[in-house]
Amino acid sequence: MIISIYNQKGGCGKSTTAVNVGAALKALGHTVTGIDLDTQQHFLAHHGLLFEVVTGTTRTLKPLLNKIDSEFVIIDCPPALDKEAGAALKLAHLAIVPTPPRYLDTKSNVDLQQTVRAVRQRANIGLKVLTVITDIERAQIHRDIEAAVRKQLRNQVAAAVIPHSLQFQSASAEGISILQHRPKSAGAEAYRALTQEILKYGHQ
Repeated sequence: MIISIYNQKGGCGKSTTAVNVGAALKALGHTVTGIDLDTQQHFLAHHGLLFEVVTGTTRTLKPLLNKIDSEFVIIDCPPALDKEAGAALKLAHLAIVPTPPRYLDTKSNVDLQQTVRAVRQRANIGLKVLTVITDIERAQIHRDIEAAVRKQLRNQVAAAVIPHSLQFQSASAEGISILQHRPKSAGAEAYRALTQEILKYGHQ
């Protein structure tokens, strides 16, 4: 399964999601390869992961995918609808959209839904999309925004939510996943739950 992690806005948790979904899949016994399409290469910077991460471009993406024999390929897309991100969406089975509970991020998510519909019509009719609420705190405004996103997108929003935690930054500083850094933390449990949803959602 090819999973593209995508959002048109930066700072949404794309690389964090790529790292930790990949780590959770690996922990379940699946073979995983990561592809970093973002020029910032935050995914690739996690050098202590238990699966391989390689760089890619529009030109090299399809040949790379043809060579990879892993069960899962996790693609970290750049934070813009450029050629790299477009190519990844066209080739993916599932697009994961990390979305923090902030107004401008949720507005961007609405625009992204239109992008996905266009990709389906033109190149990838089978593309599925799953929005994931990330960086959520207990503040009422966060819960209100989460509720609004769920009302709008219904069954295209994961039940699992990713909590705000400085432990994600600590894990990234070590070049590893939260599952390696703090395996019993709320963040690690959240990504395990999300990964189980992805496995079910992607095979529906």
